[in-house]
Amino acid sequence: MQKINDINGREFSIFESHSLTCTKNGHNKFWRGKLGKQDNAKTPEDIKKPWVVLLEWGRIGTVGSKEEKRFLREHAALTYIQGRLKDKLKKGYEYEPGSPVISGKVSHIPTVVENVKAVKYVDTEWDLL
Repeated sequence: MQKINDINGREFSIFESHSLTCTKNGHNKFWRGKLGKQDNAKTPEDIKKPWVVLLEWGRIGTVGSKEEKRFLREHAALTYIQGRLKDKLKKGYEYEPGSPVISGKVSHIPTVVENVKAVKYVDTEWDLL
């Protein structure tokens, strides 16, 4: 399982990861979203809200901005990141060419999918096309 550090350097395991770009109509933007669970939570906040959604966005070629949201329950974190992803896809963002997508049910081992052409949200799950 892929590991990553959050904004404060705490390690967490990735369950979902999406990397999108928008280059239509003169736009030159990126958006990345990662969902994970805090490994070895020690502080009261980490123990209380171990699920982390890390978002990055901005103009392609820049560092951009970062935001971290923490959640008590995996379902809340999953709903949040999937909602943001759905919003971006509606606005014309597309999966970054060649970028792997990590997706799967949070409670199960995720799968890595290369070169996704599109995504379709069906009920409570994403279908990768």
